[in-house]
Amino acid sequence: MKRVDHMLTEFKLGKQELDDLIDPEHGEVALGFLHTLGTGKIPEVIGAFRKQFPSIRFQLAQNHSYSLLEHMNAGELDICLIAEPTDTRIPIQWIPLWSEEIFVTLPLAHPMAGDETILLDEIANESFIFLKKGYVLRDNTDRLFQQNGVIPKVKFEGEEVATVAGLVAAGLGISLLPNAEFDKSNIVQISLREPKFNRVIGLALIEERYLSPATSRFQQFVMEYFRGMELI
Repeated sequence: MKRVDHMLTEFKLGKQELDDLIDPEHGEVALGFLHTLGTGKIPEVIGAFRKQFPSIRFQLAQNHSYSLLEHMNAGELDICLIAEPTDTRIPIQWIPLWSEEIFVTLPLAHPMAGDETILLDEIANESFIFLKKGYVLRDNTDRLFQQNGVIPKVKFEGEEVATVAGLVAAGLGISLLPNAEFDKSNIVQISLREPKFNRVIGLALIEERYLSPATSRFQQFVMEYFRGMELI
């Protein structure tokens, strides 16, 4: 079956190359991206791109980083905007774009909700709500605790950042989350002072795989669009 899948992928890529030779000014970009980017940066960058290239279409897919990489490796996606993967055997080209701070996320009634910054040691005995294992953010979080000799008490695990934030808002525990587009009316996000905690967002492509003119244009546009954003 793996050989058949590989042949089908190569056939699709060959057909795409022929289509691009016939009509290079049009085309389609199959873009994968994190859920946390779906209500802000992705609509903004696609809107700006289509002002310059209105004939290029998009197919969009949202998921966590490793799932998107699997779909891209299978030929279902051309390019992904994801968190930097820490453990993948897929041969990718990685282009870092910007860094996001990961915040201690607390319910409003938490005793530390009014603090300006928080030490990891100060929350070591809290009950935590994390993303499930297999997500890049969970990998990074587990590594943070391991490197600092802390074994977190994980009470709940979710599949989306917004779900985790909702559980925090309900007072079921605390978490470490980016400043994403989710309901913040009943939570507060505070910087982790020591150690600092960030994740890098960037572009991922399959190494040495053909890119259509549309995808190549989008890749270059995204790199220029986010140029100058801080990489911590």
